[in-house]
Order: sequence, then C-alpha cells, then structure tokens
Amino acid sequence: MQDATSKEGDRILVVDDFPAIHEDFRKILQGEDDPRAILRQFQDDILGEDHTANTRANFRVESAFQGEEGLEFIRQSYKENDPIMLAYIDVRMPPGMDGIETSSRLQKEFPETQIVICTAFNDFPWPKIAKQMHRADNFVILKKPFENIEILQLAHALCAKWKLAKKLRQRVSELEAEIANLRSAQ
Repeated sequence: MQDATSKEGDRILVVDDFPAIHEDFRKILQGEDDPRAILRQFQDDILGEDHTANTRANFRVESAFQGEEGLEFIRQSYKENDPIMLAYIDVRMPPGMDGIETSSRLQKEFPETQIVICTAFNDFPWPKIAKQMHRADNFVILKKPFENIEILQLAHALCAKWKLAKKLRQRVSELEAEIANLRSAQ
C-alpha cells in the first residue's frame, strides 16, 4: 500500500496484481508524462496563465495488489477520515480473492464507495456479477482494453457522484436532527 502524500484531491484506489497497470492509471489520472499536459504547462508559463485547475481534477491514486489489501486500505482510509471515493478493481488477481468478491465485500462494508470492475474476460457476464453484488447503483463494469478517456471520465463522474451523495447524507442528517428538535419542543 502507498500512503497519500496530500489530503487535497479525490482519492482513488487501483486494485490489480500487475504493477504496470498502477503506473498506467497514474499517468491517465494524474497526467504524468502526458505530452499535451507538458505543452499546456509550457503555454501557461509563457502566457502567465493557469488553466490546469479547469482541465484536470486533482486525483490521488493509491495502490493495492490484492483484494484483501485493497479492502484494508479502504478501511484505513475511512478511519483516517480521508476516504477512498472510487476503486478500480481488476477481476482476476491470483492467488487471493477475485475482483468480484472484493467488490462485493467492499459494497457491503462501504456502500458509498464507487467501484469500476475491470475485466478482459467474458466469463463474468453482467447477470453473474450483479447476482454477487449487493447493489447495482455504485459499480460499473469496464471491459479491457479500455481507452484512457474512459478511465478519466469515470473518475470525474463517479467521484462527483460520491461527493454529492455525501452532501445528501449530511443534509438528511441535519433535517432529521431539526425534526427531532421540533418534536421534542412540542
């Protein structure tokens, strides 16, 4: 597991048994080694402008190489009050539990965490996966090979969904407290 170096930005976990996959996700989500990002930065430096905040979110990409390690990483992130919002989870990660079981356990323990199940195989069709999951509204299946833009778009959309759901839970809690106060005042 890798520790986050900063508490700024949306926190994403990649659970895959191949280290090169983790580097690919970092490049996609953090813009490392992206020639367009280098050119944009050069242009911004010359013109004295800063467009980076508008073009890319500040994602913090964490790594786990097996399902149980990923679950423990997420547990720790919630204990530290710096939760993982989104997990990209590979289906096949021998010798440990597979990505479907990992995702199912993650949903049960942390239902607000968004999940992208990544697979190159057809032996895990939607009905089989859905049957093992606890809910269908917080996970997406992404078939490999995928395009970089798919990873980036899912990260933006699912992290935004996580944040909106958190705001909604907080507001509902506030309203319930107000109702309880009104009832006790009567």
